[in-house]
Amino acid sequence: MENTVLTSPVYTAAIILAFFSLLNLLIDLPPFIFHARARNIAASSLILWILLMNLSDLINALIWPNDNVSNWFSGTILCDIEVKLFIGAQIGQTGALICIMRELAKVLDTDNATMGRSSGEEKKRMIGELIMCWGLPVLLMFAHYVVQPARYAVFGLNGCTIMIDNSWPAVVLVQMWPPLFALVDVYYSGLVIYRIHRYRTQFSSLLTASNTNRSRFLRLFLMALSLGLAFLILTIYLFYKNIIVTHIPYSWKLVHDPEAWNEILMVPSYGVVLIDHWIRIATGISVFAFFGVGKEATSMYRTALVAIGLGKVFPRLKEGRSSTSQGSSSSFGSRAKAYVKEKWSGSRATATISTINTSTFKLGRAASATPHKAKAWYMRLFRRRNQDAGSNMQLPIWNPQSTPQPESPVSTLGSISEVGKEATALATSKAEDVMRTTSFEMEIHRELGKEANSGDERF
Repeated sequence: MENTVLTSPVYTAAIILAFFSLLNLLIDLPPFIFHARARNIAASSLILWILLMNLSDLINALIWPNDNVSNWFSGTILCDIEVKLFIGAQIGQTGALICIMRELAKVLDTDNATMGRSSGEEKKRMIGELIMCWGLPVLLMFAHYVVQPARYAVFGLNGCTIMIDNSWPAVVLVQMWPPLFALVDVYYSGLVIYRIHRYRTQFSSLLTASNTNRSRFLRLFLMALSLGLAFLILTIYLFYKNIIVTHIPYSWKLVHDPEAWNEILMVPSYGVVLIDHWIRIATGISVFAFFGVGKEATSMYRTALVAIGLGKVFPRLKEGRSSTSQGSSSSFGSRAKAYVKEKWSGSRATATISTINTSTFKLGRAASATPHKAKAWYMRLFRRRNQDAGSNMQLPIWNPQSTPQPESPVSTLGSISEVGKEATALATSKAEDVMRTTSFEMEIHRELGKEANSGDERF
């Protein structure tokens, strides 16, 4: 090929692209490690795809920073790998977003809400996410070979570039899937928004039942929503540009001509970086903005700094690390404990009746449960004999200045103060109530803590 540009300085755009690509690699690594440890396949896969794309941009900007075509590296092996990764990333990222939004929609599904999944259900979820995030992208990589007229092309600054035949099979096999995946992701995004609005009064209860919290849920949702909209706009634009051109008849023999296959096309960029590379930079920054400044990421930063010895120079790093680990207990167990403690330590000036809506506890039962299924132990404790399964449960809190009329001194946790009883009998009854309530408090702490800590945090 005739060299159109003999000499060219390093473009400023190459320096900027390499800098931000490297920055994304550094700042997105902690969120990736956190989600990988939590076995969040969809979220960790999304971040891993973003890391791979930024790594490719960093390498390409360093290898081809100018338009000195005569001195360029041919890209052998490197570009063969990168172009396949680019093909897979087109649906790998949107596939991960679909899985994320689908799981968030399930959290807000009141008809099928459960406290946790069985091992079989969890395995099924993980397999499905692996197929969406990696299986289908690999399949698209193989499909690309059918319409791949050359190994790759090399553009200045942009580096390795995909080559696709200008025929209708290319549209069906490769080009139409990214916008379709993006549309499916937008559908689930709309479903999540609808359910957030519809169940806004039960939002906290639904999150508690799924062993997550409001902050983590909203951060994951907003990140997936922003990336999904960006991918939708980009993929529809690229798809439109691909279908408006004149298509030629498909020929396997022409597409896979050995002479054309091994010819490497090298094109100067004249300092222009294609838009998809800047979008990769933006996606990496978005991941950090939503997950790089949270408590989990901060804890990882502290751990890393202490590991390299800075804990001796800055002792507060160790203190912050200790407090963070102590404060990372399960939200469900801690809220239950706080509720019991708050109600028991309330003012003794008046008698208090605390009402708990049983819908919070219903979330722990699968929708397919039969009416005769045994209730949880803490529900059986509070149910009255004539109380329906769907009614509210009441927890009277004892107060010495109130005189309710209990049915018996053993079955009632309310205050007992009856004129005419002997002082010793009154003191004995009060002591029994205190011991019984304390025992209940310890038991509900232990059981609810087990339920909350038994499952992995998925968000």
